Amino acid sequence: MAEDYYYHWDRRVPVHRREGFIAVRFRAKVQEQGIQGFIKEYQKVLKPHVGLQEIQRTHFRIYEILEEHTDSGSLLQKIRQHADIHEAGEIYEEKNRILVQTDELVVKFKPELRSAQIDEIKKEYGLETVKTFGFSGGAFVLRVTNPQKSALEIANRLVEKQRAIYAYPNWIENIGKRHAYSPNDPWIINGQQWYHSTIETLSAWDKTKGEGIILAVVDYGFDVEHEDLKDPPNTAATKIVGSIDLTANPPNPDVFDEDSHGTEVAGMAIAAIDNGTTGAGSAPKSQLMPIKVNDKQEQLADAFQYAADQGADVITCSLGPSDTWTMTPLFKEAIDYATTYGRQGRGCVYTQAVFNGSYPISLDQVSSYERSIAVNATNSRDEFYGSGYGPELDLTAPGHNINTITNCNRNNQHQVTDARTFINRHGTSYAAPLTAGVACLVLSKNNTLSWEEVRQVLLDSADKIIDGTNNQFPYQCAPVGRPPGNRSDYHGYGRLNAKSAVNFAIYGSPRDLYIRDTRDDTGAELQPAWGFWDSPDIWVRNQDDNIEEHQEPIPGQDNFIFARVSNRGPCTSLPAWVRFYMTTYAGTEFRYPYDYRPDTTFDPGGLPGNRKDCSSDFPAPATYLIGEVKINSVDRGLPRIVSVKWEQRFLPSQLDWDPCLLVEVSPHDGPLPAGLYEWGRPFVWGNNNLAKKSLAIITTQPGQDVNFPFRFGHPQNTDYLNLEIADFGSAPKNYPLIQLQSTGLTSVELVDPNGRNFFDLRPNLGLRTGQIQAGGWKKASLNLKIPPGTTGQSYDIDIAQKNGKGQLIGGLRLRVNII
Repeated sequence: MAEDYYYHWDRRVPVHRREGFIAVRFRAKVQEQGIQGFIKEYQKVLKPHVGLQEIQRTHFRIYEILEEHTDSGSLLQKIRQHADIHEAGEIYEEKNRILVQTDELVVKFKPELRSAQIDEIKKEYGLETVKTFGFSGGAFVLRVTNPQKSALEIANRLVEKQRAIYAYPNWIENIGKRHAYSPNDPWIINGQQWYHSTIETLSAWDKTKGEGIILAVVDYGFDVEHEDLKDPPNTAATKIVGSIDLTANPPNPDVFDEDSHGTEVAGMAIAAIDNGTTGAGSAPKSQLMPIKVNDKQEQLADAFQYAADQGADVITCSLGPSDTWTMTPLFKEAIDYATTYGRQGRGCVYTQAVFNGSYPISLDQVSSYERSIAVNATNSRDEFYGSGYGPELDLTAPGHNINTITNCNRNNQHQVTDARTFINRHGTSYAAPLTAGVACLVLSKNNTLSWEEVRQVLLDSADKIIDGTNNQFPYQCAPVGRPPGNRSDYHGYGRLNAKSAVNFAIYGSPRDLYIRDTRDDTGAELQPAWGFWDSPDIWVRNQDDNIEEHQEPIPGQDNFIFARVSNRGPCTSLPAWVRFYMTTYAGTEFRYPYDYRPDTTFDPGGLPGNRKDCSSDFPAPATYLIGEVKINSVDRGLPRIVSVKWEQRFLPSQLDWDPCLLVEVSPHDGPLPAGLYEWGRPFVWGNNNLAKKSLAIITTQPGQDVNFPFRFGHPQNTDYLNLEIADFGSAPKNYPLIQLQSTGLTSVELVDPNGRNFFDLRPNLGLRTGQIQAGGWKKASLNLKIPPGTTGQSYDIDIAQKNGKGQLIGGLRLRVNII
């Protein structure tokens, strides 16, 4: 076997190619007859391989190359052009992990590379774009068009030549299903759903059955014709929302698959109640968002972004190999995306089934990731049932001798003959969605909780159970870096309890981190205060000196951005991530998450489906993530100050470049933000986890005319606007003349009531436009005529934006330095 390697972040990982084998994925609509026709067509060069059955499925097969045909490269090239083949590739092994290299690679280019440079790199290596990712600027799936080169070879070169942050083949791997062997004994098949009594869901249902919550299940496929997944009779309810098959090209809503695993998993959480069919899920009145994927982590990443963008509250995944699992960088970024921007910043709750083998969870980078809720399985006697264990384990839940729904019975014409089918199963695949359903109950009762607070509710409310397995590992104080509480390596913080979890949720959150908009801001966020666009809790330093005084950023060198985070809750906070963003344009109004995601449309502010990558065209109008810092805890009354390096490459020297800093404390905790909303997206001032600081600075000389471009309004505005220029307390005695003009807009007239184009600004005089029609960004420019004799002075100009009711909703500050 030939030895090779790939890069996982910066670490070189050795892999071995299995000579003489190829893997083939047939298109989804190809029937068994077509598959047999393919092998008959290639019978002189290929024969089916009887090994590696753990990765072979209906449409995914492995073949041995016969000795008469040794040129696997040209054979692969020919097979990939076959009408029935979706993709094909060579087989590699990483320890006991099977990986299939196709003609695709995942790449995230260095942010300093411009679009033209990326295009040249693609041309150099013979690459074409398959897809881009809105949650990760600069990330692509690329296809190799040169048959003489491999995805593995090109990915390694991109990393080694410092052209990519990460690059690796878009591996097909055995992600698998996390359920254990299921016996077919009649008494097991006809058993009851005993686990509802164990976790006390019936008592929880007295208060909520999960109404108003959406659960995304990421799995191989679903039979949505099952009676337990249909809308209840005589109601206007919609049980299935946003279904999508991400394995299809293009994706479509048909998520059916002959493999029943997804149906079984979904049934554990949201199978309907009171319909006389089988049993019920733990959140029987929540809605299901079924997302069909295959064996690529790239598709898991797509699924998490889709779930967050389409409004899922909880995500559960019961896929994964039987032991070790290496998480790709792209999948990690997608989990971060869902837990950061999902639920308007409160984050999607994510439960993950650990493997069923009795191995340390640390071997599984997905389950052990700090943003997942890792769940293992117990039996009806609350005993450990041979699944993953270790300090990364969060919860245990029933997963042995489980009765759940399965695919409907069908005749030869694929018509449903029995839509009330059920099956008996074992494994963590069923414990994780059972837990996800209880998370739905928690959010149904209190949707103000962040994903971390939901996890803490589940952990705090869990029952401490002891069995013969873990007596030698008693419950002890959680180690540093894990959520607070007492835990065991075999049962986590305890066994799931739905009744207690719902009761805990009712009491609400005792934690509320915030970052101030103004010096008088207490975090209550009742109404916006003048000057909220200049947060005192955000400042820039030219050196990493920890001095709490703002400096103007200096182009041509690294600067540092600082932020102060406070806690107004009665108890110590949970961990949080402070995220530092920068917009490359001066604007009066910013919305969350519209203007915070590090992506953009062709106009600032990105929405799904209309994004362009701008990291290679810096400083394109866009939002950029400068950095992120994790805070483990914040005590009440003891604010924490954190900082990130503002690298030189994000500080261009153009005079007309006027950035704004945006800072977010994630996930958003505390009560729901008050204030004005449009389209469900709050203003910065309406959410105490958000703050901004305008860095619009003009340095000029006496006697010069200066133009300051900026944007006001917002693409999501639905109300008329007013624009005001005010606050000249620090202006020089000889006030400058200011002309306010529109740019490229014939419908906007920015003049004073007397129709003058120039305003002679005097003390305490604020100038106001007439009403401006809503909709879209408005581009304007402020033209300053600097009078002679004002050398060495600086002053600020505030530009305020109000809605048609006269309420302050936006603003920015321009600093004028006269040298």
